Amino acid sequence: MSAFDEKDNQPGQRQIEDVIKRIKGVISCNVVISSEDGKIQEIHVLSESNRLPKQLVRDIESAVMAELNIPLDHKKISVAQIKQSEPSSKYSRLIIDSVDINGSKNWLTSRVSVKLGEFTFDGHAEGPNSKSNRDRVIAAATCQSIETVLDQKLRFVVEEVSWTRLSSCEIATVVLSCVSESSIERVVGSCLFTNDKDITIVKAVLDALNRRIDLVV
Repeated sequence: MSAFDEKDNQPGQRQIEDVIKRIKGVISCNVVISSEDGKIQEIHVLSESNRLPKQLVRDIESAVMAELNIPLDHKKISVAQIKQSEPSSKYSRLIIDSVDINGSKNWLTSRVSVKLGEFTFDGHAEGPNSKSNRDRVIAAATCQSIETVLDQKLRFVVEEVSWTRLSSCEIATVVLSCVSESSIERVVGSCLFTNDKDITIVKAVLDALNRRIDLVV
């Protein structure tokens, strides 16, 4: 049954709003539905300013489609954000918030969230689920989360991910290209493996890029 099969369209409206309100960063929302044909006319969302509006709109489309099987036109979704103070320099070191890996036998999706002070930023990447490519997908998701921190002022390309085995430990190393409007710079980060290789890759990327956050944020 569609969310709009009721004579009174209010339950359908509340269902959609309830789904949207559960999305991270959303403070409140208002769904406007036509009284004539029961179709969605507008969706107004108030959100925190720690996520890009385009990213939030994609999440709204995906969540409503997944839970209610209702396709949304992104042009009808408007996002207003509450202005928050910029992270101060004392918070200018990124830390890991979460790392999620999902996939099938042949395909892998990675979602990485990083925190800068009280702010959380998400990134995701996907690709073939092979042993050699898994680390690159995780590194790429981490890079995308940091691109959102920097509001796309820098873009990052994963050039290489490698592991070095020593007699008493193993070390992950990542080589990234930092691309701006005026230059391309290669940077390197590394991290000592403890008990989780996925987390180690994320930490290696942060090691490469944390020192540059103060220059851009």
